Amino acid sequence: MKKIISLTVCIMFSVFTFAQQAVPAKKTPGQRADEITARIDKQLSLNAKQRMDVHHLAFKKEQKMERLTIQKGMRKELMDQERKKANEEFREGMKKVLTPAQYEKWMSAKRIIHPKKGMKMRREHMSK
Repeated sequence: MKKIISLTVCIMFSVFTFAQQAVPAKKTPGQRADEITARIDKQLSLNAKQRMDVHHLAFKKEQKMERLTIQKGMRKELMDQERKKANEEFREGMKKVLTPAQYEKWMSAKRIIHPKKGMKMRREHMSK
């Protein structure tokens, strides 16, 4: 009887321990914008005005992405188009905020991280 009780307690303890670890905290658009701004600032050494503008652009983009993930019943193609549109608006805003050298450095860093996307983006820009 003692073994059964101790075995039950061990099983319950392990179940409760795993249940608490399963759910990671979801980040808000503001937190994600802070992370994006910090990463870009580290890459490009932004000045104070650029940092504020980049944070504003990232926050707007993350809010749009959040709204897209919340919406139910939206077709995948339409959702992909809206995401691409939000990313394009972010890229255009970054082009206005950053100097040409910073923008090129930022784009080349993105190509290193995502080489296939970089080639696709380069082809899209060349066709325009």
